Amino acid sequence: MAKTSTYLNFPRNTEAVFNFYKSVFGGEFVDGKINRFSEIPPMDGAPPIAEADKNLVMHVALPILEVTFSWGPMPGIDGFQGEFRE
Repeated sequence: MAKTSTYLNFPRNTEAVFNFYKSVFGGEFVDGKINRFSEIPPMDGAPPIAEADKNLVMHVALPILEVTFSWGPMPGIDGFQGEFRE
């Protein structure tokens, strides 16, 4: 059977939204956890992560039936203050 992964964006309240979905639909987060920006190791030449952003959700996924709903950062759209460089 085909499966779908859908990315959703919630400005700075992703954890509350996904915990709500989990309470309604049941199930567990993929790998049983929420990944946070504080888990990213420092990288040479990259700006540090702002203190206000360290506890924000970097990635979370919750399978519901045959669809996996995920969240990942979209700078400038979802409230994440970091910068991405090419």
